Amino acid sequence: MVSVLLRLETDLPASPEHQLDSADEHGSVPADLARQRLRLWTLTDIVFAVGELLDDEEAQVRCPELAKQHRVVAQQLEDAMSLLSTAEDYGGLDVERGATLEDVREAVAQRHAAEVDADLERRDRPADPDEVAWTVQYDYRNGTVTATSVESDPHRRRPDTLRGFAPTPVAAADLVASWHGDTIPPVRFEFPPASKPSLLVPYREAPKLSIPYPDPVTLLDQGGACYQELLVACARIRRHLRTVPDLDDWIRQRTALLNRQTPHLPNHGLGTLVTPAHGHKLGFIDVLEWVQPERVLSTYSDAWGEFGGHREHSLRDVVEGLASAESIEKFVRELFGVDAIDLNRIPGWAGPVYQLGNDGCHRIHAARVLGLPWIAAQVGYSQHASEWQLSELTIENGRIFPGKLREYRLALIQGLDRRGIIDVEVIPTPDPLWTRVRCTRLPAPWLLRAPEWATRVNAAYERAIPGALGQLGIPVGIGTQRDKWTAWLTTDGEPRELLDEPRP
Repeated sequence: MVSVLLRLETDLPASPEHQLDSADEHGSVPADLARQRLRLWTLTDIVFAVGELLDDEEAQVRCPELAKQHRVVAQQLEDAMSLLSTAEDYGGLDVERGATLEDVREAVAQRHAAEVDADLERRDRPADPDEVAWTVQYDYRNGTVTATSVESDPHRRRPDTLRGFAPTPVAAADLVASWHGDTIPPVRFEFPPASKPSLLVPYREAPKLSIPYPDPVTLLDQGGACYQELLVACARIRRHLRTVPDLDDWIRQRTALLNRQTPHLPNHGLGTLVTPAHGHKLGFIDVLEWVQPERVLSTYSDAWGEFGGHREHSLRDVVEGLASAESIEKFVRELFGVDAIDLNRIPGWAGPVYQLGNDGCHRIHAARVLGLPWIAAQVGYSQHASEWQLSELTIENGRIFPGKLREYRLALIQGLDRRGIIDVEVIPTPDPLWTRVRCTRLPAPWLLRAPEWATRVNAAYERAIPGALGQLGIPVGIGTQRDKWTAWLTTDGEPRELLDEPRP
């Protein structure tokens, strides 16, 4: 492989079509970086053309190996151009003449780190000294995070260890804190962070890490209160199922009751928020956890007990398997201990809720139908930022809304702030398209979503955790009805007729 080391003092002239115009020459962008990028553009064209000639099928003698090396070099040059283009975006980036690409990469990484840290440090979330503290081990080589509770839960109702990734130490501390929702524990580092931050994940790229996680059966082997409660419930349900004359009819009745009392939410992303305004990836956690099935609000189905024709028999197989099981322990291990149920955790002000990640849709439905008290699952959590562009924040399910609807959404967000539900600052720009929304207190991410979706999730959250909306000062009859929600957020009063609504 041909390796290329390019220095910023390269004297290769740019081709005419890649010339630096006068605006670049005399504008705020450092001319040296812009000129070097255009030179690399010219060089990339040359190297690519040479590679094509070397591997020309009509040539008398082909050189495919040399052509392959030229393609590698061309890719390296394109990467270098992308890096310099990013550096150009920062007019004040400190890059001296004669610097290497590695120097530029480090300068860009440090600027990105500063942006990530500034964004996360805006959150107004003081730690509660009465909460159990967590100690963070942060690997400064690759961003791996291992957080350990200083006090183990003797009943094993919550994890004692969290593992994941964060791009900076500040992000690592925020990641562990935000995983808990509004109840923020003290977080300290085993080794103090470096004074000079550096973003450890490449710009706008996901980290390519292999983080070892315990096998799902580990959670079962640990035992604890949740496991024992699950065994007792399964034994009780098994006794009942053995008295049921028609399991299919029983399943139909149970799913109908679920869909009537606790409707299934569509798969629109409970906690999905768009890319942060700074454009960088943030952290994530993956952990094995006991989860209450009624906290799982959404899977890939349209309703409980419906799977769109995919393995429709699986639900009955699980129910019949419990009814005929000789060993409850064996049944539980077959249900949860082979392939992990994959969930995404969405912290909320009254407690977390979950949505299906990849695997386990049928087993989640079976747990709801059977009325199991717990499921063992591998749970992921993705960190979210505090500032977004309004134009992206208003994208719903791939739909880009026009300006008038963006203004309407902004009015709703400002209404949330006026009602004391969130703390938000709107940062205007000359072009309204790039207006930014900075949210320093956000009890749950779905509150910023479209009113149709926000009220549906509010209703599901209230059903899963009764009294949750009242904790934020949101009347149930308002927070679960789209029209009343929008009226409440865009007016200062509380009309009497808005309040007289039944519970969801």
